[in-house]
Amino acid sequence: MKVTVGNIKKRKIILLNFIILLFVVWWLGIFFIMYKHFYEKIMFFGVLIVILLSIYSFVLPGLAFANTMWEVDQNYLRYIYFDKNLDKATLKIMLMYLKFNLIDGRFPTNNNEIIISEHIIENAKVNYNQATNKIVLAGTEFLYEQYQTKIASLGYNSVDSNFVNKKALASDMIVAKKENGLIGIIRPDGQEIAGARYESVQWLETTDEFLVESNDKYGIISELGQSKISMNYDSIKLLDKNAGLYIVKSSDKYGVINKSERQILYSEYDQIGVNKDQYPSLKNENQYLFYDSIIPVQRDEKWGLFNVSGEMILPIEYDSIGCIVSSQQTKSANNAVLLDDYEGIIVGKQLSENDRNKKYAVYNPLGEQLVGFVLDNIYYRTENGKDVYYLEMNGQQGNLDEVFKANGIKKVNTNINDSNLNNNMNINNGTSDTNELVKN
Repeated sequence: MKVTVGNIKKRKIILLNFIILLFVVWWLGIFFIMYKHFYEKIMFFGVLIVILLSIYSFVLPGLAFANTMWEVDQNYLRYIYFDKNLDKATLKIMLMYLKFNLIDGRFPTNNNEIIISEHIIENAKVNYNQATNKIVLAGTEFLYEQYQTKIASLGYNSVDSNFVNKKALASDMIVAKKENGLIGIIRPDGQEIAGARYESVQWLETTDEFLVESNDKYGIISELGQSKISMNYDSIKLLDKNAGLYIVKSSDKYGVINKSERQILYSEYDQIGVNKDQYPSLKNENQYLFYDSIIPVQRDEKWGLFNVSGEMILPIEYDSIGCIVSSQQTKSANNAVLLDDYEGIIVGKQLSENDRNKKYAVYNPLGEQLVGFVLDNIYYRTENGKDVYYLEMNGQQGNLDEVFKANGIKKVNTNINDSNLNNNMNINNGTSDTNELVKN
C-alpha cells in the first residue's frame, strides 16, 4: 500500500490563474463599453475587485502553501508520524494540491481517484526524497510485507502480525520474533530498541510505549527502549493518558501508579472502575476515571471514591457506584452512573439490614452531597435523540432536571436554559408533592 506524489505543476496553475484573470478583465471591459452610466461602471468595478480579492486570497496562497510543503527540509519530513510533526488537517490540505500516482493498487479508489481516509492517514509513514522531489506514503500493510522479507537479514525470524504492533511500523519500530519465539523491537536499519527477551510485546499507540511481558510479569518500556514501569506486575492497563496513570495488578489485587511508578492507590482493591457494560452512557467514556479526577474502587463488595492524587473522596462503605434500574414503570430505562450537567456521581447504599432495597444519593467530585439517600431509582431514556433523566421516590416519578431545579440544585453548565422547568418534588427530606410531579 504505497503512493508516490508527483511534482507540482506550478507553471500550469499560474498560467491558468492568468488566463482566468484576463477573461474576467475582458468580460468586464465589454460591460464598461455597453453601460455608460457611472453607477453601472462602479458596480462592475466592485465585481472586479471581489473577483481579484478571491483569487489573491484563496488560489495564490494555496499555491504558495503547496510550494512550501515541497520545500520542507528532508530531515523534518522523513519518517514522521502524523500526529507528532504534521497536523492531519494540514496533510489533507496538502494532498489536495499534489498529484498522485498509484503504485500497487491497494489504496481504495473510486474512478481512479485515490481515497485518503482518516484511517490511512493515522496508519501510514511518509518519506520525502529530496533527490527525486517526491513524497511517498506507505501504509502499515505495505510496510509489514516489506519488512517481512527483510527481517531475516536483521537476525529475526518474522515480523509480529498483531494489528496494534503493525501500527508501530509507521514509526519505524519493528516488533519481531526470533526462532526461539522471543520478541524484540528493532529499527529498519537493524538497530535494537529492545533485545529479543520478551514473551509478548504490545505497542501502546496512545502513549508511544510498549507493554512487555516476561515470566508472567509485565512492565512498560519507552519507544527508545528505556524502562518506564518495572516488570513486577501481573498485569498493567492504562487508566488515563492525560493523567499519566496505570492500573496494575499484583496478587489478584488492583492498584494505581503514575508514570514515575509512584503508588497512587496500593494494590489492595478487588476492582478499579465500573463495569462499562452495565452503563450505556459510558460507551465512549472512561470507566476508570470520572470527570478527569475521580477513581471508583471496590473492596469486599463495597465501593468508594478517590481522586487522582490518592486522596479519599468517599469512604469504601457504599453498595454501588451507579444505579441499576429496578423500575417497573418503563422498559426503556437505562442504568445511570453520572449526571454530566451537574457533575454528579450516583451512589447506592442499603440503609438498613431489614430493607434490602438500596437508596441512591448524588455526590460531586469534591465529595459534597447534592442529594441525600432518598431516591429509589435514577435512570435515563432517549427521547427525540436526547438522553432525558428521571428519578423515583416514594412510588412517584419525576423529571430529574425539573426536580433538581425546584430544590435549588444548579447545573454546572450555566448556559443551559432550564427556565421552563418546574417541579415541587422535595428531595431534601424525602417527601414529594404528587400534584406537581411529572408522571410518565
